[in-house]
Amino acid sequence: MQAWTGLRTSTGGSWQDLCIAETWIASNSTLIRHVVTGPEDPKVVSLRNTGDLVIAFDSKPPTNGDQSTCRSNHQGFADAVTQMYLSTEVDPARLGIPSSAYRLSYGKVDVAEKNWIPFVYQESVFFIYTPLPHVVLTSQNDGQSEKVFSTTFRPLQRVVQENSHV
Repeated sequence: MQAWTGLRTSTGGSWQDLCIAETWIASNSTLIRHVVTGPEDPKVVSLRNTGDLVIAFDSKPPTNGDQSTCRSNHQGFADAVTQMYLSTEVDPARLGIPSSAYRLSYGKVDVAEKNWIPFVYQESVFFIYTPLPHVVLTSQNDGQSEKVFSTTFRPLQRVVQENSHV
């Protein structure tokens, strides 16, 4: 197994120096700093025509060397949230070759976005955004994504309403 060392930001920088999240606990004057050092929860799909891999993952946004681009809360503490990213044309035999990742544009930037489920249909990459309502997104290599399908399966909706823990 090889480390994926070719991952790059959309501007070509290495995927490091990610935005952080901080929590201040006033009762004991403690600052908790949540530092993430790389991508999390990768999901890999393969394109048959090219043999390339498409890797979707969640991560705190990269700073590109400028922490001021990261979110802050009303108290001035860092408040970065996880977002979904897509890296295409990843060659499994050459994981050191640079491959840029782009933030998937669908969804929210002020709440954590994660665990989207990628799949390939007719050589295009799609994502399950939510299971209920069942929302399907399409995506482009540059991260542009949009909703293409949404439906609600009534029996499943009833189960969720009757069982809040589901």
